[in-house]
Amino acid sequence: MGHRGPVYSVAFTPSGNTIVSGSADDTIRIWNNTVEGFSHVIKSHSAPVKTVSLSQDGALLLSGSDDKTMKCF
Repeated sequence: MGHRGPVYSVAFTPSGNTIVSGSADDTIRIWNNTVEGFSHVIKSHSAPVKTVSLSQDGALLLSGSDDKTMKCF
């Protein structure tokens, strides 16, 4: 299963092996770029996640939400 609402933002790790998405369902998903499409859900915001971004080395994730917060993972 994926997001339960529209996806607003997508970012890829430099290797392309991992995809991160932010959605109107208030979640961030970290996807393995495989046929199975497994994802890990981060429920850290209380409103739609409008943007996600990864550092150049893919080690840090930054998200911004309509809840007026930015979070770093």
